[in-house]
Amino acid sequence: MQEVAPADTRVGELRTGALLCWIPVGVAVATGAVALGSKGFTNDEAVSVTLARLSWRHFGDLIVHRETNGSLYFTLLHVLTNGNGGEWGARALSVVAFVLATAVFILLVRRLLGVRTAVFAGTLFALSPLHVEYAQTAREYLLALLLVVASTYLFVRGVEEPSAVVWAAYAVVSGAGAYAFLLAAAVPVAHVLSLAALPRARVPWREVRLGIAGFLALLLPLIILLTQTKASGGVSWAAGNLPGRVAVSVRDFFPRALLVVLLAALSAALAFAWWRIAPRFRWPETLMFAWLFVPAYLVTVAALVWQPLFIVRYFIVFAPPVLVLAGALLARLRGPTLAVGIAVVLVVAGYGLERWYRQGGADYRGASSYVADVARPGDGVLFYAPYVRLPFELYFERTQAARARGVRAVYPPDDWSRAPARFIEAVQMPERPIGEALGGYRRVWLVLSQYRLYGQGDPGYDHVLSALVSRGFRLVQKRSFAGLVLRRYER
Repeated sequence: MQEVAPADTRVGELRTGALLCWIPVGVAVATGAVALGSKGFTNDEAVSVTLARLSWRHFGDLIVHRETNGSLYFTLLHVLTNGNGGEWGARALSVVAFVLATAVFILLVRRLLGVRTAVFAGTLFALSPLHVEYAQTAREYLLALLLVVASTYLFVRGVEEPSAVVWAAYAVVSGAGAYAFLLAAAVPVAHVLSLAALPRARVPWREVRLGIAGFLALLLPLIILLTQTKASGGVSWAAGNLPGRVAVSVRDFFPRALLVVLLAALSAALAFAWWRIAPRFRWPETLMFAWLFVPAYLVTVAALVWQPLFIVRYFIVFAPPVLVLAGALLARLRGPTLAVGIAVVLVVAGYGLERWYRQGGADYRGASSYVADVARPGDGVLFYAPYVRLPFELYFERTQAARARGVRAVYPPDDWSRAPARFIEAVQMPERPIGEALGGYRRVWLVLSQYRLYGQGDPGYDHVLSALVSRGFRLVQKRSFAGLVLRRYER
């Protein structure tokens, strides 16, 4: 009986550990589902829904020439929803990806650092306000996070238990991550560099080479697609924040050839130092460090030679190691200090979640309903910036009052739902055509959102105002909604 007891105890501990690991998954379900449909669509979500509603021919053309980054997400959204289902339907894919990512993250941390750390880190993962925000957003970031976490789990399993099936799955999942979000392609570089911490005899180099080769082969079609995509892929605005401006200044200071040579030399020196220093550390910690810093370094190099991409949500696929570190610290605590640590986590996460749930974003739903209710027959609606039409139209087109009154878009004068994808592209707003379009209206509603983002390089807002004045319109009403302003002009 004495020999059986320890085995029974171990079985009980395993069952307890397995049950505890379900707690973060339940937390992810709760945080992802709360108030999921309470907010209206954002500009970016309107792009996702608009893409999902297109015919496959038009959808494919936009994926090839404009929206290549995120193509896997947009394709899944098209297949699963066809752009229908409202806010819940559009965001469900992100919520499911969030819950699955939490589960796989727990499996990964449990394999590397044990059950206790996995439970704490998984709970932090499920409570992260950044994760919850994009779990409730119809965009590609949580799908990419799921695939990056899954590829890391498969990488760890493939190193510890070499298998052709596991490494084939690693290649597929890593490739899918890049199709979900381009920056995810940097994570396998971190995986390979982490192997420097292991003795060469412990690394299944043949399987690693095959897995990376499979990943690179799957990446080739994406690279070809990117050569067909318009310059900057719609992210040129990312150079406008402080890190972006610094990167542009550095890039402009050095001749391009010299900058490339300097970065190549720096990268080679860092790689050499890495392979010399990494063996002094344990592999799990080295893997986490590489996952956090190597992709960020590659993004910095890309900013200096191509395009700044220093946007917080873009780094969501590199951030899980921070939660692993926090979970490991909590796992070391005991008694009162653990209680204090948990209290701090709950306060910080609760504050972030409360702010996210309370913040409503731009209220296109309310603005479109207001215009539909009070507009007169023959009124026109004018938008600046032009892409603001996308989320406004998603709500406006389905209001019976708008259809009954014959409210139309002024410029460009496309009928509602006739060419919605046109406004995903940059649409010029020249003064003369706008003035000519205004000639057929006596009342015009001007919908303004994010127009202050545009400077001297885009005089479209000034053109809109000048066209209104030249046609004898005067401002008679101004009404503010969250994130946007409605102005009513009459003549």
